[in-house]
Amino acid sequence: MKEKNEKSRLYQLRKDLEVCQVDIAEDTDINVKSYSRYEKNPYDMPVWAFKRLADYFDVPMEDLLQEPKSENNFQYDILHKVMKMDIKRCKVVLDFIRLMENNEFFSK
Repeated sequence: MKEKNEKSRLYQLRKDLEVCQVDIAEDTDINVKSYSRYEKNPYDMPVWAFKRLADYFDVPMEDLLQEPKSENNFQYDILHKVMKMDIKRCKVVLDFIRLMENNEFFSK
């Protein structure tokens, strides 16, 4: 039998406040389907959404990321460092990462 995946930090925060996804989406001006997707995988969330949700839940942006399963979680480490940057630098780094993901040389 397959174990259920751990719930994301967003899910935990939402349940703690006893609100539904629709309420959060409306209050933060985020599409409901997008919010639902971010709750399942916060690593897909754009920086502006991190900022809005961190403000909504009154937590640091990096707190929205689920804790890594191991100390060698490279993706978590990078995102954790990026979240500490100001928004302009953060966008530049994330745009660069997206560019590298789409580059055949780096995707092999």
